[in-house]
Amino acid sequence: MQGADLISVSQRWQSRIAASPDYVIVPHDNVFRMGMHSSTIGESTFEQFGRYLHELCTRYSGTLVEDAIPGTVLTTDEGKCYCIQSTEPIHLTGPLPPDPLLKQEMRLVRGIGPKTAVTMRERGCQTIPDLRHHRMYINRADHVLSVLESGPAGAGYLIRTRLGPSHPLGLIASEGFDPAGFRFIDLETLGIFGRPVILFGVGCPDPDGLKIHQILLRDISEEPAALCVIRDLLEGASALVSYNGRSFDWPYLQERCAYYGFDPLPELPHIDLLHYSRRFWKGIIPDCKLSSIERHFLHIGREVDIPGMLVPEWYIRYLETGNCGPLVPIVKHNQQDIASLVHLLNLLRRKARECC
Repeated sequence: MQGADLISVSQRWQSRIAASPDYVIVPHDNVFRMGMHSSTIGESTFEQFGRYLHELCTRYSGTLVEDAIPGTVLTTDEGKCYCIQSTEPIHLTGPLPPDPLLKQEMRLVRGIGPKTAVTMRERGCQTIPDLRHHRMYINRADHVLSVLESGPAGAGYLIRTRLGPSHPLGLIASEGFDPAGFRFIDLETLGIFGRPVILFGVGCPDPDGLKIHQILLRDISEEPAALCVIRDLLEGASALVSYNGRSFDWPYLQERCAYYGFDPLPELPHIDLLHYSRRFWKGIIPDCKLSSIERHFLHIGREVDIPGMLVPEWYIRYLETGNCGPLVPIVKHNQQDIASLVHLLNLLRRKARECC
């Protein structure tokens, strides 16, 4: 797309989002009516954040984005975009050799389900290597062992396809990755699929901790340039880590690339922490939102955290007024999401070892 076309697209999205918010305000915070809509916000909460928005706009009136949120202007083949960098002192272990626990799960072998696994153990077969002495399973066992030895990507795929995306062994297999190859991703968008991404968050582990790159669109026309930067950040990555990213963030990124006629981003092993969180904590806490996991298990508290459903409206407020105040909490929200993914991965790995 040419510059004039991108500006036109930006203006159309601005008017479209303003005219059709993706949430319903529930009068008097009626909990029964909240269940009638997929995306709701209580009247008191909406008013509270309305006051907060007013405070932000007053505080940052006349302030440039670059002054309120320090960053760097990056130049790509598709134009310029704005990158904010920060570092969190969080570290991951690894890479570790293949864990013996993986070879104890005989259900990884095709044709062996829960009942057959019990029967085989009663007959003296305790591990996958033991199955190599069984005429029916020798070839299948050899195949599984070769996959497990091939590395964490193959092992993770095998575990997901045979045991499901939330099986704890997937977390144990992920310890075989070099942490430097992880990319922790989180997006802030103007709504559900088909709308622009306004903030791309990518966390990259390095010796100093977690380096967080946030590509903020000062205007929607900067989205193609931002996608170029994301492609560069993913170069050399060995795996993605997200929270519901397998269903939302990653397909969304690919859709935005397709929208601009870009080549698809390279497919990578994807560790979606939402699946594991639901396995461990569904029914124990009211919901499995990342903010709930933070509060109950990571002991992370956010002072004022903007609800995701308000992000499009606040961003449009910034576009309409030029006041960067609404952007500040959006950037902080995304930054905390990325940092929390690392804390959560560490916690889930410990939980996986406790139950395996």
